[in-house]
Amino acid sequence: TYYTENSHWYSLKDLRLANDIELENQGVDPVALTALLNDDAMDELYELWVHDLFSVLDETAIDSSFTKENIEKIVDKNLDVIYYLKEELIPIYEYHEFINMIQEEYKESVAICGSHGKTTVTKLLHHCLNFNNNCSCIVGDGSANVEASNDLLVFEACEYQNHFLMYHPKDIIILNIDYDHSDYFKTYEDYVCSYIKFSKNAKNNVFIHEDYIKKFNNNNIYSFGKMISSDFYAQNIVLEQDGYCFDFYAFKTFITHVTTKFYASFMIDHLVAILGYAYIHNFDLYNIIKRVPLFGGVKKRNQEIIINDDIYVIDYAHHPTQMEAMIKMCRNKYPTYKIAAIYKPDRYSRVKEFTQEIAHSLSLSDLAYVEDFNPNTIKDVDDNTNINDIIDLNPKKIKNFKEIHENDFSSKEYYVFLLMSSKDISFVMKKIEKIRLKV
Repeated sequence: TYYTENSHWYSLKDLRLANDIELENQGVDPVALTALLNDDAMDELYELWVHDLFSVLDETAIDSSFTKENIEKIVDKNLDVIYYLKEELIPIYEYHEFINMIQEEYKESVAICGSHGKTTVTKLLHHCLNFNNNCSCIVGDGSANVEASNDLLVFEACEYQNHFLMYHPKDIIILNIDYDHSDYFKTYEDYVCSYIKFSKNAKNNVFIHEDYIKKFNNNNIYSFGKMISSDFYAQNIVLEQDGYCFDFYAFKTFITHVTTKFYASFMIDHLVAILGYAYIHNFDLYNIIKRVPLFGGVKKRNQEIIINDDIYVIDYAHHPTQMEAMIKMCRNKYPTYKIAAIYKPDRYSRVKEFTQEIAHSLSLSDLAYVEDFNPNTIKDVDDNTNINDIIDLNPKKIKNFKEIHENDFSSKEYYVFLLMSSKDISFVMKKIEKIRLKV
C-alpha cells in the first residue's frame, strides 16, 4: 500500500487486520514528493517504487494521486505507476475499494457520512464507544485504530464521486446534505440522490438529520436533531462558560442531561446522532456521556493555538456553511475577541459555485482575508474564476491576504484568527504572528 502523508492513505499507516492481510506501508513526504516529481530525480523515484518495492507485492492499493491522468500531467507517461502495476499483473484497489474490504470483515460497522463533520463525528463516536478498546476506527485526518479482534468498525464514508456507494455497512449516520463537489455532482438533486442510494446500502438502520428526513422513504430510518418531532433530539439547550449542555430525549422520553465542551451548535446535533445510535444498540449511555467532555478533538478540526494574547483556530472548513458555523463558534467561545477569518480555497469549481455564499460567510467576521489558490491547483472550470470574485462582493470587509498589514489591527484588542482551508495554511499563521509582533 502506498500513500502520501496528505492523503487518506496516511490514516492506514498503523493498520492491522485479519491474518491473511498484510500491509506494506511506504509514507512519502508530500513536499519531498512534489520536489521529486518536478526534478530530474524522477528516474530515481521510479527505480525505488517500481523495481525495489512493487516487485515484492501481491496486491496494492493506491490513492487518486497516482491515477494515470494525474501522473501524466507532471511526468513522462512511461513512468506511470499504474501502467507498471498492470504490467506485473498486481491487483489494484482504490482507497474506497480497500476500505470496503476492511469493513466487510467486521461483525458490526457504522459509516459516518455528510457534507460536513464526518471526520470529527467518526472520531467522537469511536471515543465514546471504545470503553474497552474493542472498537476500531478509520478516518481521513491521518489516524486509524484498527484491530482484527474487534467486533465494531466506525469509519468515515465520503460521497465524492459516489465512492461511498461501494460500502454496505450495518448502520449509516447522515449528518447533513449540503450541496458540494459541484465538479462531479452537477445539481443539488444529483447530490441528494447519491445519499438516498447510499442509505439503501445499510443492512440495519439509517440515522438522518431532521432537516433531510423527508427526502428518504426507507423503513429503517431514525431522525435526530433539535425538534421534538425527531426520534432523538436535544432540548433545554444552554450555552455555558465551558460549552453547551442539553437534555437528551429518545422517542419523546427524557433520557439524560449532557454536558459538553463544544461551542458550536452543530456539535449538539452530531452528539444527538451518536447518542441515538448508542441508544438503539443498547450501549451504556451514562458511560458515554461521561466520556464526551474528555474528547480531545481531531487534527486540523477546530485546533487552537495560543500565541501571546492571540488565539489561532485552524479548521478544515472549506464550504461556506461550515465557514459560517466556525465563525459563530468563535463568537460563542470568545465573545470579547475580534474575529479575523482567513480562507484559502481548494477548488476553483467550489469558488465558482459558492462565490456569494463564501463572501457572506466571511463577512460575518470582523476582518476577513482570502489567500490565493496553490499554484498547482487544477483549473476545474472553463472560465476565469479567482479569489477576486469573492473579494469584489464586499471589498470593505474582505481583502486579499497579500494585503494584510499591521495597521489592520489594534493594540487594544484581542483577536481570534480563524484559519480555514482543506489545504496547508500554516504559513498564514506564521505571517500573522510576525505582523502582530509589530502592533
